[in-house]
This record gives sequence, structure tokens and C-alpha cells, in this order.
Amino acid sequence: MMGVVRERRFYLQTLGCKVNWCDSDAFARAARSRGWVQVGRVSDAQVALVNTCTVTGHADATARKVIRALHRANPSIPLIVAGCYARTDAASVAQVCEGVHVVPGLPVDATLALMEQLAEAAGEQPHGAKGEPDLATGETLGVRSCDSMRGSSSPVALAPGRTRAFIKIQDGCDQRCAYCKVPLARGPSRSVPVGAVLQQVEARAAEGFREIVLTGVNMALYRDGTTGLAGLLRAVAGLGMVPRIRLSSVEATAVDECLLAVFAAHPSVVPHIHMPLQSGSPRVLARMQRVVTREQFCAAAREFYRCRPDGVITTDVLVGFPGETPADVAETRAVIEEIGFGKVHVFPFSPRPGTAAAAMPGRVRPAEVRAREAEIIRAAAEAARRCRERFLGVPLPVLIEQQRDGWWEGFSHNYLRVRTRRRGVRPGDIVELTVNQRDTLFVFPC
Repeated sequence: MMGVVRERRFYLQTLGCKVNWCDSDAFARAARSRGWVQVGRVSDAQVALVNTCTVTGHADATARKVIRALHRANPSIPLIVAGCYARTDAASVAQVCEGVHVVPGLPVDATLALMEQLAEAAGEQPHGAKGEPDLATGETLGVRSCDSMRGSSSPVALAPGRTRAFIKIQDGCDQRCAYCKVPLARGPSRSVPVGAVLQQVEARAAEGFREIVLTGVNMALYRDGTTGLAGLLRAVAGLGMVPRIRLSSVEATAVDECLLAVFAAHPSVVPHIHMPLQSGSPRVLARMQRVVTREQFCAAAREFYRCRPDGVITTDVLVGFPGETPADVAETRAVIEEIGFGKVHVFPFSPRPGTAAAAMPGRVRPAEVRAREAEIIRAAAEAARRCRERFLGVPLPVLIEQQRDGWWEGFSHNYLRVRTRRRGVRPGDIVELTVNQRDTLFVFPC
């Protein structure tokens, strides 16, 4: 008589950026293709995985917190910790709690082999009590995410909402910004061939996704032979398979005439771009070893607005970099006021081992960093308010993604979060909405 085949179940928690989400999605798809069932509660799993981030000290702390929480929720199962934090500080990760198995990065075959080995070794051991709460605190893959997912935490969706899909076109970075640990975690720049990207776009379109987000660690470095980012974006738009195509974070150096021509020629390429600023001070940017100057950044932003008057720009700002002065902060505030960002992700400097900034003199006192962070957040909120005023009473195409507290919510083409009480809509619909401050509103702050 043949034995009963036990259902193999795994739980996956993802921390950090959209590139991590892509890696987790690729792994989850591979696991499901080999007979694993993805579950939404760690108490139901035979193996748990965490895909970690290490972009800031806070990201490391968040990873440790999540690892401990998963272990407490189901201490009898093995816990695989993968991703960037696992790659750059495996020894620290292994000491977080018992039962941790460290996998640098998230190599699909090696991780699956380990997962299968651990599940087989665990055999029929009892699992944690069912009925424990799901540990998710963020958004689900394929539903939506904020501009910068640094520090966020989410399980990869069991049944994606078929609204927004992320496709990784590039990984790694050849730039050495003084504060950034990502090149140490991700390695040099590598690009996904155009043909492979197009195959993924076709697959996600066939699954019913309405928006494709092209993402990477540094998409300005994308190269496949003679094809750069603009050529790839043109090829994706040329398929005509999804209503909306969006770029994730891209350096201002890539926002050139060729890229703007694609924005102008293809209505499916939505008028939103996320360009990391980090500082508005030329002096601080030089100390950060950034490849983008203030002049280049502002020129790129102005050209984008000229190309797409309905466009919105979002950005990242780092405060408290060693040697930063109040005058430098004022210059950052001035850029925020000029460009009128739809959203600014503000984060404080934290020294990352192995980076040039870790040993730089001129460390800013923690209390002063917090004060500067609050100052920039206030300036960002005012810029975001003014940005939304531009679109009051203007019809906006909104991709409906979820219902919350009786309101339908989604993002406009230019990445403004909108909520409405309109009836007869459902997730995946793209509907024209006009913010009227009654039954249709901007979600602010987003």
C-alpha cells in the first residue's frame, strides 16, 4: 500500500525593497511549481523563510525582530533567513535565535534544496498552535506598495490581487555611494536580457495584472548589448499587453532625452518617476560620492514635468550625513519646495559597516538628526499637499486595488493614492475619478 504524501507547506516573509519582493515572488513561484503550498500563517507551515534587507541599521533591527517573532509563533519548525542581511552579516543572523539556517541572498535552487531537506528531517514533528495571528504588517505583492519599501514587512501574497506586478530587470550596483551597503549585499550590476523581461511581461499580463512595475537596484545601469533603459521601456510598451507600465526608482542620470521620448510616445508609460535625491546640498552630495549633482537632478525633474505636465515625482532624502550642517538641510528643503514631490521618503543616516561613511568624521548628534528629520518631513508634507492641489477637480485614471473601511482605494496613473465610495467597482478596474473632497478623496499623507 502506498504511503500518504504529506502536504509540504512554507511561509515567506519579505522585508525591504521592491527588488526583494521580486526575488521572493520568483522563489515562491518556483516552490509552488515543485509541490509546495504557500500559507499565510506561520503556525500552518513546516518551514518558514525571511527575505531580509540591510539598507539601514533600522532594517537590520527589523529583520531581527521579525525572526524572533516567527520563532516565538512556531518554535518547532526550521527558519531559513535569506537576503541581503544574511549575505553581509551571516554570523549575526545565525545568533538571533535557535533553529536559524542562513542562506546568503535567495538562490532559488539552493534554498529549495535546503527547505526540502529541513522539512524531511522535521518529519512529523508537531507545529505551532493554529489560530495564531498572521504576522504581516505591510502590503501584499501584486496589490500595491509605497514608493520606497525600505523597512517594510510583508508575506508574499498567496493569491496576488492581479493589479500590480513587479518585474526585476536589473540587480546589483557599480556605484559606491559612501553611505550605501547595497553593493556589498548585491554585488556588481547585472541586467536581465530584453527577451527575458518581455517573456515575464507577457506572463504577468496573461495572469491578469493591470500594471507592470519595472524595478532594479540601479536601473540607470541597465544594459543588454546596446539596449539601455529607454530601449527596454520602449520594447515593453510596444507589446501593448498591459494598460499601465511604471518605472520604479531610477537615478536622474537616466532621465534623458531618450527616456523622456518613450514617456511622450507611449500613453501606457505612466507619468510618475521616483528619483532619489538624498541631499539638496552640492557639498553633501560630493561627500556622499553621489553620481548625480543637484543641478542634474533639478534639470531632469524640470524636463520630466515639461514632457508630462500631469507627472508626479517622488524621492528619497537622507538626513544627518556626517558633516551635514543646518545650511545643507536648508538646501535640501529648497529642492523639495522647488520640485514639489508627491512623496518624500525621509530616513536618518546610520553608519553601515564596510562603507566609506562609516569612518567619516563629523557625526551629527542623534537629537539633531531627529530634529532635521522632522524638519524635512514637514517640508515634504507641504510639498505633497501642493502636489495634490494641482489635481483637485482633474479626472484621474485610478487602478482600484482594495476596499478599506467602506472606501475603494487605488493609485492614479501618476501615483497619487485615491479613495472613493463609487459603487460597482472592483479590484483591477481602472476608473476615471475626480477628487471632490466628498465621496472621492486623496489619501494624505499617503
